[in-house]
Amino acid sequence: MAASSAAVAGIDSVVAALLSAPEPAARLAAIATLRQDPYRGPKAFQGLAAAMGKDLSSAVRRDAAIALLDYQGTQSLAELEKFLAQEQGEEVRRDVCVALATAALHLSDPGATSLLTTRLSEDEAPVVRRAAIQGLAARLDVGGLGELKRAAQKDADPRVRAAAAAAYQRISHRPKAKTDKPKAPERAPYDAVKGKDPCPRGSGWCECSRPPLRTKPHCVPRADCEHTFFNSYQTQGFSCTWDGQAIE
Repeated sequence: MAASSAAVAGIDSVVAALLSAPEPAARLAAIATLRQDPYRGPKAFQGLAAAMGKDLSSAVRRDAAIALLDYQGTQSLAELEKFLAQEQGEEVRRDVCVALATAALHLSDPGATSLLTTRLSEDEAPVVRRAAIQGLAARLDVGGLGELKRAAQKDADPRVRAAAAAAYQRISHRPKAKTDKPKAPERAPYDAVKGKDPCPRGSGWCECSRPPLRTKPHCVPRADCEHTFFNSYQTQGFSCTWDGQAIE
């Protein structure tokens, strides 16, 4: 607890180092510190966002952008979208796309897929568009299929077209999750005898009578007994029970 409190108390100096230390190595070290659990929070987020947008070092901008992926929710993705739209370094844009593909806190976030499809459709650098495709293929999100299909058919770069086509095939033909179909109720033989043969779970003895007539009991699901009663025996003046309960 004491260590955590000390870390929080020192966050201002770490953010200050990130934003003003003269050497890029010191600023990169500050980013690494801010990614540690005791430091993560609003102040760290604000410092990382500021460095991402303004630092003169491409390595610092890249690491600050990737560090924002440690934060769940729409705000971090919104900051990254603005950053990628104005960042001049294509290697930086590429590396952020690659990191976004497997960012643990955004694996099920459709906003992450949307950000990658935007890079695929709008980025001028083929290397970034291929990185966006790599990210979409890794995420296996069907939300990216439309843009992948467009890129496979119309992108100006042949390598981008080939990568998009492969990713489209991978996502669209991925194995569907198996779902266990509900089992139909087990049925007893039609000639099963009440009091002698078992009646499986989910079924019951269906009996109909109109004195002095009485039908032979049959072990069937309740729905079958009701169907027989309402569509046949009721019109003939019979009453029916299923598992001892009156069908009405």
